[in-house]
Amino acid sequence: MAIIRNKEEGQKKKSGGLHDGHRDRMREKFRKSGFDNMHPHEMLEMLLYYSVPRKDTNELAHSLIDHFGSFAAVFEASEDELVKVPGITQNTATLIKMILPLSRVYHTQSNKADRLNSPKECGNYFVKMFEGYLNERVMAIYLDNRCRVLCSEAVCEGDVAQVVVNFRKIVETAMKYPLTSAVVIAHNHPGGIALPSQSDINATQELIKTLGAIGINLVDHIIVAGDDYTSMASSQAFKRMFGG
Repeated sequence: MAIIRNKEEGQKKKSGGLHDGHRDRMREKFRKSGFDNMHPHEMLEMLLYYSVPRKDTNELAHSLIDHFGSFAAVFEASEDELVKVPGITQNTATLIKMILPLSRVYHTQSNKADRLNSPKECGNYFVKMFEGYLNERVMAIYLDNRCRVLCSEAVCEGDVAQVVVNFRKIVETAMKYPLTSAVVIAHNHPGGIALPSQSDINATQELIKTLGAIGINLVDHIIVAGDDYTSMASSQAFKRMFGG
């Protein structure tokens, strides 16, 4: 038994070398300055520590970025695509897929008391909420008479090119929050441009009437495409729809 133990110790020493203490050094680097001075592969490498306990995750991080083409694309990939990369288990794929949803929940929760007083503030709010979504979906925020966010929610989701607005769900949620005086909706155009289609215009007009019937104003419809957005309420072509 002593001989076997000594052999194992020798193997550990041989496999150490330059990597001895590397994870501890990376964690200390993060504690001192966060991710500000780290390369994308180093950020991903650190995340992988928590699902890959005994492997060089630096090499694995490089493999992921090389495979998908960018740091962002790794998090946008599906679990099925992720597990095709050698070294990526189902647990690791699930961990990676948790990051964007957690970010969106944080963004939503941390902005609960925010006032959204302008199309620019609403546009920036929704751009963050749509990060990483590859299918088209409709989101809504419910505001009180001081423009404070009472609630935000995903109303419905479709395929990559089309989604049907669920008016009933928007009305029901607005009724759950008696202080709701205004609603802003938004939807994304994955891989497209931030301009409303004719169906977007028709749906907006109908929702204005539906909410107006219960004394609530639809104050804007934001169309998001990547980091770009269009506010229909501030567009000369559509602002009359909103009473502008």
